[in-house]
Amino acid sequence: MEFKFDPNQGFQRDAISAVVDLFTGQPRDAGALLTKLEEIEPEHRSRLFASEIGAVGNNLVLDEPAILQNLQRVQDRNGLPIPDLLT
Repeated sequence: MEFKFDPNQGFQRDAISAVVDLFTGQPRDAGALLTKLEEIEPEHRSRLFASEIGAVGNNLVLDEPAILQNLQRVQDRNGLPIPDLLT
């Protein structure tokens, strides 16, 4: 089975928008890497070393209430039931 992405299909653009809109408010530079390992306290160096070399995922700054609000907005836009809580 092969999946093909056609960016001209509206439902695929809508799906992409729904996912991207969950992260509305997330700063673009939230994943900025530390530039000097020496500035990190010794007890935190091993944990943060991966971020220094860029081997970790993006840093999510949004809290759960913000994500829930974004989710509710996307669901409302698409005529879906709107939850009160993230589960």
